[in-house]
Amino acid sequence: MIDSINQKKIGALDIKNILLLVIILIIGVFLYTNFSLKPDLKPDFQQALSQAAELRDIDSKKAAEKFEIALALAKTPEQKAIAKLFIANNYLDVEPAKGMKLLKEIVADNSMPSMQRAFAIQFIADKYMLGLHSTKFARENIFNDSPFDSFILPGNDKDTDAANIILKDRVGIRKIYEFATDTFPIPVANFWVAEWHARRVLMSNEYSNLPLVEERVEYIKKTKEYIEKGDLALPAFILHEGENSQVAYAYWVKGLALGYLYELEKKSELQIEAEESFTKALQILKSGSTDYMKLQSLWASFYYADFLATSFGVDKKLEVKKSLSYIMEPRFFNDFVFLKYLRVVKDDKDSYTRKRIMRLTEQNVEFKDFLIRLGWEFN
Repeated sequence: MIDSINQKKIGALDIKNILLLVIILIIGVFLYTNFSLKPDLKPDFQQALSQAAELRDIDSKKAAEKFEIALALAKTPEQKAIAKLFIANNYLDVEPAKGMKLLKEIVADNSMPSMQRAFAIQFIADKYMLGLHSTKFARENIFNDSPFDSFILPGNDKDTDAANIILKDRVGIRKIYEFATDTFPIPVANFWVAEWHARRVLMSNEYSNLPLVEERVEYIKKTKEYIEKGDLALPAFILHEGENSQVAYAYWVKGLALGYLYELEKKSELQIEAEESFTKALQILKSGSTDYMKLQSLWASFYYADFLATSFGVDKKLEVKKSLSYIMEPRFFNDFVFLKYLRVVKDDKDSYTRKRIMRLTEQNVEFKDFLIRLGWEFN
C-alpha cells in the first residue's frame, strides 16, 4: 500500500517535471515575456513561440510564419511537438480541415511524447465540443480515417445504435477523449468522459432508447471514476497563477460533470463542489485576453447558468441572470462560435442541450428575448 502511494507521488512529480519543461504546451496558454527581442539576436525557441502566440488573435497568417520559425528552432521532441500543436491549432480557426490533418499527424507519430499526442487527440474532440457540434464536419474531418472512423462504426458497441446521428457522434467524441486519457492522463479529457456518462443517464429521461434503467448504476460509477482520474491529473497542470486556459477548461468541465451528477444523486457536497469548480474556471477565463479564453468563458458561463438554474432554482436567480448577462454582452454577438452554436441548435429538435436551453428560458425572460434575436421562435 505504501509502495503504491509512493509510486503515485513519484509519478506525479515526474509529470510536474515534464510539464515545467513544456509550460507553453497548452493551446490557449500564451506566454508574455517581460523583455523585447533585440533585432541583432537570433530568437530561441521559446521567444519565437511566444511572439507567434501573441500574433495569433491579430494576424493568423503572420502567426503561422512565426510558428514555422519556432518549429525550425526546436531542438527536442517536446519542442517539436509543442510547435506542431500550435501550428495545427492556428489552422483550426482558418482552415479547420488542415488543422485536423496536422493534429492527426501528431497523433500518428509515435516518436512524439505521449503527453503532446494526448493533447492532439483532445484538441480533435474539442473542435466538436467547443464548436458547432456539426455532424457534417465531424464525419468529414474527424471520423473520416483511422483510428477515429472505428469509434462510430455500427456495432462498435451498443451505444452506437442510438437512433439520432448526433447521439452517435457524441459516442464517438467520448471515445476520442478516452483515447486521449489512455495515451496520457490529462484532466480535461477525463472530465469530458465523466460528463458524458452522467449526461447519458439524464438523457434517458428524454430518449427512451438510452440508457436502460439497469445501466444507471454503471454509468454513475463511470462518472465518478473519471472525475477522480481528472482530479488526480489536474494538480500537475496548476503551475502558476494567471492565464491558464486548460486549467480553467478542466475546472468548468468538472463542474458540468458534478452538476449532472448532483441532478442524479442530490448530494449537497456535489452541488457545492460543482459551484466551486465553475467559479474557479470563470475567475481565470474572464481575466484572460485571448479569443480562446473568451470562447471558453462563454461556454462556461452558459453551463454555469444552467447548473445554477437546475440545481438551485429561484435561490440563485440573481446569479443565473448575471451569468447569462455576460453571454448577452454586445461585444460577443457576432464574433464567437458559441453564439453561432446557439443559432444552429435552435433547429435541432432532438438536441438535449436545446431542451435544457428551453428550460432555462422559462426562468429568464431576458435570455429568451436574446435567443429571439438569434432567430429562435417560441410559441
